[in-house]
Amino acid sequence: MSTQYLDKSGLCFLHGRRWDESPAASQPSGCIKGNTSIREALQDFYTRKVEVPEHIAELRKAKLDQILPGLLARVQRNTSRVRCLDAIYVGSTVEDLVIRGHADYNVIVPLSIVGTITPVSAGKPEQFVLRLPRLFNIKEVNEDRWAGWRGERDFLCPTLANKMFLKFIKKWHEVRQHSDTVVNANSGVKTSPVRVVTSLGADATSENTAVTIEIIPGIVLGKKSADTRRLFIAKDFCGKEISATDDPVWTQVSYESERALLLKVNRADGSCRARALKILKTLRSKDDTLAHLTSYQMKHALLHLCDEQVDQSRWQRRTIEHCFAEILCKLTDFISRRELPHFFVSNLNLLEDIPERTLAKVGSRLRVLSKREKELGRLLSKE
Repeated sequence: MSTQYLDKSGLCFLHGRRWDESPAASQPSGCIKGNTSIREALQDFYTRKVEVPEHIAELRKAKLDQILPGLLARVQRNTSRVRCLDAIYVGSTVEDLVIRGHADYNVIVPLSIVGTITPVSAGKPEQFVLRLPRLFNIKEVNEDRWAGWRGERDFLCPTLANKMFLKFIKKWHEVRQHSDTVVNANSGVKTSPVRVVTSLGADATSENTAVTIEIIPGIVLGKKSADTRRLFIAKDFCGKEISATDDPVWTQVSYESERALLLKVNRADGSCRARALKILKTLRSKDDTLAHLTSYQMKHALLHLCDEQVDQSRWQRRTIEHCFAEILCKLTDFISRRELPHFFVSNLNLLEDIPERTLAKVGSRLRVLSKREKELGRLLSKE
């Protein structure tokens, strides 16, 4: 007979078998005895630690409406050197994957191109240098508007792009005088996209005090209508800083395609898998081993899982514990193979930069959470 214990929240966990291998995990008709406690624990954790309270969501939206139009206008109307196109909104917020306490908004501002840009591979599948030949025989009044963005050998430089955006945004901050807003930028030889941090005010809770807006320079090549569109940004996949002494490397990204696919997934299963992923993202902050994984890696594991299981009616019958178990299983499989392919960029392994010993620890931790209800319950009840 299975033993039981009560966690802090009073939820009961059953022992004696793997919770993700109970009959309910293979039967789409719903939950049966033995898995109810896991479902309740996950739902309780989602309500307490993951879901963004409605009044906080409204505060965030109001703050964005106040800050963002003027901020983007300041960047976009600086046409003396470069012209900017309509902003592209990406990241967890627009993908419905935002979690409590993490109010980051990522905005890519694509740059208008005068001339022909040639992408040249910089070694890794997602990294490119962008070459834009100089214009000759032009009148002085029609100067080369890209002069401030070029590094050596006529390559457009992401470091210079970030620095120029910083200049624009500091000017906006100076003119608008938002007393509750700070412009953050890294110093030294490293640069990264500018981050604007603004307070939500006295009505915010202790874990939802501010909104961070990241303004990322981007370059778009090709046409979306012809399915040749490529987007390059002045930032690494995992948010690593760019060294001013390195080659001027831009990162090709697929945020728009990821967002479109996740929207279809949410429609298919009522956002069940998205909720399970948000729970796993939140657990990263409560577990030192899981913290070695990024939310971006977790998201791509989910994209592969959804691509393999396309039966919409099957997913509509799934519950939160089924979705959570299958994401854990998929991540564990990728980690055991030490390879997590990027869903859209060919030949890119998202686990490549994680040391083998660290991957082994992460894989072991995921297997423990899959097999031991008590340990999963302890982590979910952790404050």
